[in-house]
Amino acid sequence: MEDNKSLELAEIHRLNQLNAEMLSMLKDVVELLADDTGEWIDRVKALIEKAERK
Repeated sequence: MEDNKSLELAEIHRLNQLNAEMLSMLKDVVELLADDTGEWIDRVKALIEKAERK
């Protein structure tokens, strides 16, 4: 039972790391697009920041 709990926690940690990596990549993409686009960039950045705080 304890082993299952440890495995679940390890999987949650791994998924959190993957989410953080994906957010980081998305942030990089948004920065690259920021030169050529308008208002939606600010909305996307706000959504990324909100997701990072969770």
